[in-house]
Amino acid sequence: MRLCILVYDGIDLWDLAFPYDVFNKTNGVEIDIISKNGGEITLKDKTTVIGGTKPMRTVRDIDVLWVCQGETEISALLKDDIFKIQLARLSDEAEKVVIIGSSSMLFDNIMMEEDKIICAHPCYEKSIKRSNKYNVDNLFFAGEKFITSSARLSCIYAVLLVIEHFFSAKVRGEVFSYYNFDTNLILKFGKTDEAKRYKKLKKLYKKTMKRKSSKEKLSTVDNEDAICIYLIDEFESLSLAIIFSILSNYEAYDIYFIGEGKRQYFSVDSGFYLRTSHSINDVKNLSTLIFTGSYNLNVDKVDKVTLIRLGDIINKSDKVLSLCESSKLVNRVIKMNPAIDESKIMSFQNIGNELDWIKNNLDILTNEYYAELLLSEYY
Repeated sequence: MRLCILVYDGIDLWDLAFPYDVFNKTNGVEIDIISKNGGEITLKDKTTVIGGTKPMRTVRDIDVLWVCQGETEISALLKDDIFKIQLARLSDEAEKVVIIGSSSMLFDNIMMEEDKIICAHPCYEKSIKRSNKYNVDNLFFAGEKFITSSARLSCIYAVLLVIEHFFSAKVRGEVFSYYNFDTNLILKFGKTDEAKRYKKLKKLYKKTMKRKSSKEKLSTVDNEDAICIYLIDEFESLSLAIIFSILSNYEAYDIYFIGEGKRQYFSVDSGFYLRTSHSINDVKNLSTLIFTGSYNLNVDKVDKVTLIRLGDIINKSDKVLSLCESSKLVNRVIKMNPAIDESKIMSFQNIGNELDWIKNNLDILTNEYYAELLLSEYY
């Protein structure tokens, strides 16, 4: 099966990282991440850069087109005739087209066979139904199977459907056994009153939320509310995406991707790249340090100067989180810096525990309404 994930400026990292991570663990899947012209795109926070995408025009013979949702660039893409021609071509070639959230607007003037469409986001499903373009009885709306407030669960369900369609229910179960998701429970979700409850939470959230920082990106990191994410090559993207998406949606903390060097690229199994905004030498003050996980981490290659500098940053942090195998690196840092307070450090080996850590450890979620609203998108 050949899968193409279409990205553009303004997407959420989760919408790329989740399908990429799951399908990358599925034998027999070839993945291409594509954009209009290839190269780099910027995420919805307008500062984080992803690189390594292929131009749409270079891709042929695909089985699945997965279109991420975005916010800032859709109106511009709708006016781009070349983009629309390429999108129509890929949609025609694909056996299945997965439309996530607001990306449904990109298909306003594209007609497809009804049995190839999987639409995954409740509020946009309603607009498609109202458009009278299709016989809605023949379309599959993933959101109808869920607590209808949750776009993330709809995305998870769309992945399940694609795996089961091209492989089997058994393969679906094997792939998802890696995560802390109960796929049988996800498949059995029915309609509830959660949508009404979600709307009330959202209204309250908008009234009470106050941003704590300016989101300015300066030459140094010197902010007591800053969260620094230390990138490791071939990092595990999904845990990072869950944390980054929640924090960037809240917009209360400044988030910086850091590495040994500034504007340095780090790969996700060579699938795509994230670029650092600052080096470890730029960090003067921060709230939280997060180490990205990597299953191919070789701590012996990390030089002594880097270990000492990371120890300094840990000492300045209020909280430290290590994901997956990055705990090996943290342990090496502690050996080099025995004065580190280890009680501030938490390590997670399995994907799925990050939500509990966010809920219990970050100040922005001490308000129960914030926690319920933001985490309802992922649970």
